[in-house]
Amino acid sequence: MTFMKKTGILIVLLLVIAITASACTNLDEDHKSSKELTETHWMNTNLTDVRSGETYRISDFKGKKVLMETFAVWCVNCKEQQDEIKKFHEEFGNDTLSISLNSDPNENVQKVKDHITKNNYTWYYSIAPEPFIKDLMDDFGFVIINAPQAPIVLICEDGSYSLLPSGLKTAEELKQEVSEGC
Repeated sequence: MTFMKKTGILIVLLLVIAITASACTNLDEDHKSSKELTETHWMNTNLTDVRSGETYRISDFKGKKVLMETFAVWCVNCKEQQDEIKKFHEEFGNDTLSISLNSDPNENVQKVKDHITKNNYTWYYSIAPEPFIKDLMDDFGFVIINAPQAPIVLICEDGSYSLLPSGLKTAEELKQEVSEGC
């Protein structure tokens, strides 16, 4: 195969990947899931807070607004998003609960503990188990574990949820999403 043909094939593959990624990130932001909350649904998966060792499920917080993000310790955008979540809580209080779920299979509890201690983050942090990640991807697609896109799911008091627009969201934008989204 000539260099030009190989280059052409590579360009086509990159375009397909870009189009697919774009489709995943352009999810309808008003989408509310109607998926039944089965025992295996991600909202009913047991998670463990890395700081306290407390076991909890997202569904335990029904009746509260929750910002749930996936992240990786190495991700600069995730750190910036977590700084905005911290500002959100400092400026607007703790009426909304935050949960950060590490989705990088190469990171462990100690890395996450070091990350939250170094940055003085005070909300729930857990390592997301593989079945949980797979179930999230069933609901939201690959974008939910694409850490640099700073994915956040807003969960309303009634248990409905929606994926917020991709990209870094300021504390003010988070406040607006929480106010208008539920």
